[in-house]
Parts: sequence; structure tokens; C-alpha cells
Amino acid sequence: MPFSFGYLKGVIENILETAGIVNCQWQNADPVAYLHPGKCARIEHRNIALGILGELHPTIREEWDAPRIYLFELDFGKLLHYA
Repeated sequence: MPFSFGYLKGVIENILETAGIVNCQWQNADPVAYLHPGKCARIEHRNIALGILGELHPTIREEWDAPRIYLFELDFGKLLHYA
């Protein structure tokens, strides 16, 4: 099964819910050089950015001759605040 933005969004939400972090908000992310412009989002909880999710920038995909790739990053230092 190929991954999609929505699928990985759900994975991230499940990870956070398991850690007791609920009611997160998804916001448009500031541009990130390695992510597709307009296809990335920042996850926040109580106005604290916890991570980012996005599609790999098309220029990089072409250079690597890669299929569509989605990446996410969580800031575990900030997540420990909720532990």
C-alpha cells in the first residue's frame, strides 16, 4: 500500500495520542528547502510546534529518480515536555 500525506498524518496523530498529546492542530508550514512548497504542514499543540510533515521536493525527487516520498520529523525534546 503506498503511503499518502493523509495516511502519515494519521500515523503521527496516533503516535502523539499514544503519548497523551491530543487535540493537535495542523498549520501551513514555512517553506523547507527539501519539501514540496505547498505540500507540507506543521503540527502544533497549544501553539508549540511539535513537528513537520511533507512531500519531498520535486527537484530532489527528479535528481534521485525517486517516486513520491513523504517525510516527517517530530521534535522529541518538545514531546518530552508532555511526558
